[in-house]
Amino acid sequence: PAYVSSLCDEIGASDLSGPLKTVYVGGGTPSLLEPNELKRILDALRGRAGVREDAEVSMEANPESVDSARLTAFRKAGINRLSLGAQSSQGRLLSELSRCHDWSQVEKAARAAREAGIRDLSIDLMIGLPGQTVGMIRATLADTLALSPDHLSVYALQLEEGTPLAGER
Repeated sequence: PAYVSSLCDEIGASDLSGPLKTVYVGGGTPSLLEPNELKRILDALRGRAGVREDAEVSMEANPESVDSARLTAFRKAGINRLSLGAQSSQGRLLSELSRCHDWSQVEKAARAAREAGIRDLSIDLMIGLPGQTVGMIRATLADTLALSPDHLSVYALQLEEGTPLAGER
């Protein structure tokens, strides 16, 4: 709550002008916010700059952090595009990345997003993971395409100094 209040104060004091055509709530896992907290942030943007009626309002989410009720509440707050951090459909790779979800949770989150009225679904994948083969990438792509996403992002793993994966190399 303190972070949300500070962010809303910053938005109010900014020289942001609009109306905004896109809003992206991301970096980390903003889906851990309570829906009413996200609504406060979006309301602050609406009050400061305005948000177009047809704006794309996106939120990043990890699959395990959302369910039907939360996504419905996020939709009511104004989210119309969800970006799911799936990374891979192989459990071993997800485990090595210390991800808290499995592929069935990605499938459930994608279904719940559609049921909640989220109009655009984006799925983020990673390549270049330790032990990942071309066959695994193909399987993940097939599993992902079966979810009928509107957008697909594929990122190459970047090893950052001081992280567990960088220490293994």
